[in-house]
Amino acid sequence: MDIVVVGAGYVGLVAAASFASLGCRVYCVENNENKLKQLETDTIDIYEDGLQELIQQGIRDGRLSFHPKLSDVLQSAQMIFLCLPTPSVKHGIADLSSLLHVCEELGAAIEQDTLVVVKSTVPAGTTARLERVIRDAAARHGRQVDFDIAMNPEFLRQGCAVQDFLHPHSVVIGARDNRAADRLARLYASCLHNPVIQIMSPVEAEMAKYASNYLLASRVSIINELANLCEAVGADIASVRNVVGLDPNIGNGFLNAGIGYGGSCFPKDIEALIKTANTYGLDVPIMRAVQSVNDRQKQRLVAHIIRRFGNDLAGYRFAVWGLAFKPGTDDMREAPSLDVIHALSALGASISAYDPAARRKAQMLLEGTSVEMAADKYEAVLHADALLILTEWEEFYEPDLAQLKERMRQPLIYDGRRVLKNAQCRTSRVELIQIGAGRDHD
Repeated sequence: MDIVVVGAGYVGLVAAASFASLGCRVYCVENNENKLKQLETDTIDIYEDGLQELIQQGIRDGRLSFHPKLSDVLQSAQMIFLCLPTPSVKHGIADLSSLLHVCEELGAAIEQDTLVVVKSTVPAGTTARLERVIRDAAARHGRQVDFDIAMNPEFLRQGCAVQDFLHPHSVVIGARDNRAADRLARLYASCLHNPVIQIMSPVEAEMAKYASNYLLASRVSIINELANLCEAVGADIASVRNVVGLDPNIGNGFLNAGIGYGGSCFPKDIEALIKTANTYGLDVPIMRAVQSVNDRQKQRLVAHIIRRFGNDLAGYRFAVWGLAFKPGTDDMREAPSLDVIHALSALGASISAYDPAARRKAQMLLEGTSVEMAADKYEAVLHADALLILTEWEEFYEPDLAQLKERMRQPLIYDGRRVLKNAQCRTSRVELIQIGAGRDHD
């Protein structure tokens, strides 16, 4: 099977490299010259477990190549996967400009019997709109093209995206006719091991992606709101979570209390859902509450610090472990760490930060601030008045507490991701303040 993947971003690279590893011939189109040069030398600017190796293997095997123009590879395509960004712009509207531009180009040059597959996260009704754009563009060029279009949303978790693609919990296909659905279903059935394939309408597939992210984001906000209540009454949210997580109707997924969600999906997708609802005259108070709780949660540790040190933090130094929005990635989009760092900096604090993967991207986002980037976690805590753990990287779970005490001005840790054990800290005489752990419980 010959496939064209348009867009070498996070979703596009994972899709292209994975399809190539499954035996397809993949032509990946990317119009960013700098990114294209990197890809041609086996280099990617995305930190994702296993992705670099998969790309290198695909290039060596001759199944994966990168190209600057869609028109150069259209004749090779039986299927075209659109993996373009749809960032949130003013008032939560999804920016579809990249998709619309590519569909205009497709209308001018698409071949007969091609299947166009939308993998980008798009608002309800977008797939139908893109089909009209392609047909109208073809008509303007005096062409009548028989093509199919389908919606095939991705459900990739950053940090394990390659595994999620190769071993999906299900494959969702949204298509208006059986021909398009069958073609895409046959591709996945031939590549994956007994995939669970769910076929529905395009608008249902579009909504399924948003619904999934909304429900997962809701769980994060719910557990964080419960964590704050546990702090107030003197309980520990970890114990509470262990109980409710045993209920098979609830489960443990996305019930880790912390400083809120971030990343490229949850924030923009909740915003887009709210905007869609408002467009249809619907009020969605729970969606707005999920968003509001998450915004407040990002400042939870800052509130703890102000209670301890006051509103004027000039002369105080804070160490930060973890900058990426989650472990296993270098993605800094909507990372809660940025909110925390900017808030502390605004109060006059100096900050030394460390992240095992996101240092370069964090430096660009924090340019112009007084934040120093440390080479390792122990360098970051030197002369610090307190340590803040903001991302749950594995290397943070069992630090050398004796070394921390030697390097810090005082042994005080604000654990925003619940990675440390209270008993161990107590034995080492390190003061530990955790999200969702009431002081009475300590």
